[in-house]
Parts: sequence; C-alpha cells; structure tokens
Amino acid sequence: MGGVGKTTLAKHIHNHLLERTQFKVYWITVSQEFSIKRLQDDIAKRLRLDLSHEDDEDSRAAILSRALVKQSVLILDDVWQEFSFEKIGIPLGANKCRVILTTRSLELCNRISCQRVFEAKTLATNEAWDLFKHTLDPKTVLHGEMEEIAKSVAKRCAGLPLGIITVAGSMRGVINVCEWRNALEQLKACSVGHDEMERDVFPILEWSFNRLNGCLRQCFLYCSLYPEDCYIKREELVIGC
Repeated sequence: MGGVGKTTLAKHIHNHLLERTQFKVYWITVSQEFSIKRLQDDIAKRLRLDLSHEDDEDSRAAILSRALVKQSVLILDDVWQEFSFEKIGIPLGANKCRVILTTRSLELCNRISCQRVFEAKTLATNEAWDLFKHTLDPKTVLHGEMEEIAKSVAKRCAGLPLGIITVAGSMRGVINVCEWRNALEQLKACSVGHDEMERDVFPILEWSFNRLNGCLRQCFLYCSLYPEDCYIKREELVIGC
C-alpha cells in the first residue's frame, strides 16, 4: 500500500550502492502513466543515450540491452503494470543487469517472476511513536494529557511513515493541549474509504491539507496541475502562486 516507505527504502539502497563504485546505479520512476517507449526513454536518458532516431521498440530494446552491463543496477520505483524485461531491453540473468523495483502489488511481483520479494510493513506502535516524536520539534515537550492525546494522534496514522511524518510535521511546535485535542477530533472526522489507501492514507492527507492556510492551499492545488513526478522549478512555483 502507499505511504509505507517503499520508495524511501529504495532510496537508501540506491545511495548505499552509489558508495560502492563497482556498481552503476540508475533510478527510474515508472508510475501509473506507463508505456514501453516511455520507460525505454527514461532508461536511455539515465544512460545518456539518444533513442529519438529509433521508433522500433525491439531495436530500442537491443540498444539498451547492449548498454546495460553486468554491473548495472536498475531501480524501478512505483511500478503499476506488468511488463516484459526483454521487451524493454533489460538483460537479466547471470552476469547481467540487476533490477530492484517497488510496487504496491504482490500479484505483479509474481507475474513478472521476481526472484525475491520483501514486504514493507507498517511500523509497530513503539516505532511509530518514536518516529512521531523525532519528527516533532525538540522544543515541543509532551507531558500529561497532551502526551496521551499525541499518542492517540500517532495511532491514527496506522503505522504509516508517510502519515506519521505528515501529521507530526503539521503539529510541530504546538504546545496547546486544546489544539492537540482538536487535531485528534479532526483526524477522526476525516472521510474514510473502502480500500487500504483510502482508509489509512487519504484521511491523513485530507487532514493535513485542511490545516493549510488559504495561500498554501492554492499553491498545493497549483502543483497538481503538473504531470506526475514532474520536476517543478522553484521560480515557476513562486510566480504561479
């Protein structure tokens, strides 16, 4: 499910591998807007290859396959659809390219025959509370009733790191017990959906959005006009908002 920390874990692996100079590591964000050519283009861009002159998918795949040497590691983040590695041009097998991918679907992992599957699980109660406290400003001293309310707020995040960091970040510096109490009631009142994402993640994001002032809400909504995973220049954001 979303918000459990798959991408964060993959980034740690990516950074760790970069420190080991024998590996050539390439990060590719796949996302929902998937097509073979788009993924081929994204990989080619990381490899500093130009595929614009080649339209045939098989020919493009052959070019990529030759470029991805045995010490290459491809990290494919946020995979939603099944695809053929061979069709993309990713050579797998002994002494060939290695692939790490993140996805919300265990079924997808099985369909593309992943050799090893690691399930990212939600945090235990004590781990979630530690992360919540760590994200709060050190000046935010919790004690008595306020600490108990804060623990209840943390529990509403269902052990999801994304939710914990979002909520704790929003409550950073709050020392008024009434405001903590209101935050808890608002979290309880947020809409609840049917699947895990809607039930556990969306209410937290809705709560966080509702706490923004009018200007920041407009800025947030402006960002939604950009395509998924698009890099937004700071200057464009300032001018647009």
